[in-house]
Amino acid sequence: MTTEPWQCAGWAMVKSTGFGFELLDDLRVRTGTDEERIAECVRRLARTCADPRFLEAVLLSSRTAHDQLRGGLGAGWRSKDRRKVLVAAMYLQRFCAKNESTSFFGPVYWAPVGGTEDVRFDPGAGGPPTLETQWTHWAAQAVADAMSADPEVLPHIRPRIPANLVRRGDRHLSVRYGDWPIEVVELEGPCTDLGRRILAHCDGVATPAGIAESVGAELSTVVESLAELARRGLVTCHVQVPYGLLDPLRPLIDFAAELPDDTWSTVLTDLDAHRHAVHAAHATPDRPAVLDAADAAFTALTGSPAQRNAGRHYADRTILIEDGHFAWTDLTLGGPVHGYLRDEAPIVLDLLFELSLERRRRRVRAVTAWFTDTFGTAVVPLDQVIAAADLREQLRALDDTCRADGPSAITDLLLADTDRARVEVDLDRARHHAARIDFDTWSVAGADLFIDARGVADLDADDFRVVVGEVHGLHDQLLQGLWPALHPCRADFEAEIGKLVAGLADGRICDPVLAHGRKTLARAEVLPEVEFLGRSPRGPGEVCRAADLVVRLDGGLLVLESPTLGRVHLTRPPTYSWDAEVESVFSPFCGARLIGAEDMFRTLDGHAHLPRLTIGRTVVHRETWRVPPEPRPWTSLSPRNQAEVRALRERLGLPDQVYARFQGEPKPVFVDFDIPVLVDLFARHHARATGPTVITEMLPGPTGLWLRDHDGRHTGELRFGYYRRQGRR
Repeated sequence: MTTEPWQCAGWAMVKSTGFGFELLDDLRVRTGTDEERIAECVRRLARTCADPRFLEAVLLSSRTAHDQLRGGLGAGWRSKDRRKVLVAAMYLQRFCAKNESTSFFGPVYWAPVGGTEDVRFDPGAGGPPTLETQWTHWAAQAVADAMSADPEVLPHIRPRIPANLVRRGDRHLSVRYGDWPIEVVELEGPCTDLGRRILAHCDGVATPAGIAESVGAELSTVVESLAELARRGLVTCHVQVPYGLLDPLRPLIDFAAELPDDTWSTVLTDLDAHRHAVHAAHATPDRPAVLDAADAAFTALTGSPAQRNAGRHYADRTILIEDGHFAWTDLTLGGPVHGYLRDEAPIVLDLLFELSLERRRRRVRAVTAWFTDTFGTAVVPLDQVIAAADLREQLRALDDTCRADGPSAITDLLLADTDRARVEVDLDRARHHAARIDFDTWSVAGADLFIDARGVADLDADDFRVVVGEVHGLHDQLLQGLWPALHPCRADFEAEIGKLVAGLADGRICDPVLAHGRKTLARAEVLPEVEFLGRSPRGPGEVCRAADLVVRLDGGLLVLESPTLGRVHLTRPPTYSWDAEVESVFSPFCGARLIGAEDMFRTLDGHAHLPRLTIGRTVVHRETWRVPPEPRPWTSLSPRNQAEVRALRERLGLPDQVYARFQGEPKPVFVDFDIPVLVDLFARHHARATGPTVITEMLPGPTGLWLRDHDGRHTGELRFGYYRRQGRR
């Protein structure tokens, strides 16, 4: 096999905060009694929360929280005032210390990689970010359902056979990819000759009127028959919004333009005008009212509430989603930073993938052996493979064993000195080990890296270190969300990504199309797609149905093939749960990938303390403490909370700033031990915890926040796209 190093995309996405870290610095109170410190901290927090920018940032995240906070925090200490303080503190730490890209409190910036002898950063004159405001997929589908219910629209809907429906003779099999374990269920077929003829014409092109003409039946009879076929799961006979679109209302607008009258075109134009009004009202006092008007128009049209899953992190809570692009003049990652990305980061990536490669390798061997024993060398439809596979327990046990004893040099280094605060490894030693790691498959890695430096001058002086956050491999992380729509050179950027991915494997790497669960997952239309559930927006030649896939052995390797795309590789298995992936039969058809930080190391849960591990200048693991739950009574904003957390900090020797992950909370909480309201947040969660609290040092710390603009210092996560062809180093 040829040598193929990691290739880095020519653009990086900078995920940062729309509010400066100074807003948290302002809450630090070091003098006085605990009661006095709490009161002063709350007074300063109230001043910050009165800022209209802060309230607007809360607005799209949680309408309930916005309404709760817009009246101010209040000067009293009633229970509702205390609750408001903790809500405000929770949001402020997110806005200032977490790189969450939603609206202007977490904008992104697209930075070119290379091409200059230094890092160029010019924040420009300042100003609000450029926003992209779109409908969520679930909201667009609710509008589509309203259209489908219109008798005047129904004759123009093009019925299609679901992508997961297999037709084999007179049998109709539905592969339930939305369930785990995946089941193959036989459906009741058409009970009349007319029904069978109608079903044969449901190709996604013919309308009911066209089908009626082809089969020689009345339109009303065909519509009634289609409704029965739809009830049986044999056809999809309603307006479908394709999954993954940046602008999910657009196909509905295009469909309405084809209808004989302009009723729905007018309705959709008026509805979309509300989106534009919300977009235009950014940074004005009118935005809450304009958003209320959009909600009212949506509910009047669809009969559905305009908010859902309030308070959940991984959910589209409102009918609109929004992301922003910083109004900076320039940020180019050249000079020593580019040299690091080219020469050092690939060595670290190899080490991070060592365990993932072995986990995949063991699963692939097991699935391949089972397929050979069961089917021999036959070409087998995918649904038959899924129906016959009974490997969940075997694959789970295999993976659990590998997570406990699999090869991972970085885990070995981490566990060699758990009583130390710091472990450092020479880069040459790391390079020597990385050269022996067998990349027997392709990989796509969205690497989240934090640069730790005092300022841009230090970057150019080659005086910086890099901290690994996570390495994502769900799909290409640079192409999802609304971020591509904010790219200044979107067409060229997407073409570059498409070319990089196309050169990784001996087939076509495709995104699986699954129905959205809690969150819209828009993505740029770069990769071909396989429809497992739901509809793809891709055109002919760029999409295939899961029902048409077959599996065969080729030179001892299992391959997945499509009649339209040829040999198919998947960016991820068609399962909703990350945990279910190791139990599926899809490992042979996917590259190596990491889901999050926990996949880089063998199981570490049993260790109360783990050191910071640095390879060369790259921190691959921050110093971490695991604290058992300590249930106790808790009263908000109590001096007792301050004393108890202070004692815990002294006992563990914690630094001034940390992130704490609590069981049941989707994201870590930032804690500065000199900010009483954040200490109170920590005390609340820890007192109610039913599992260990995982505490991690803040790195880069406040002095390492090199990204400074008119709002102050920002935590800055840089996401890089790395691509590695199957090969041996």
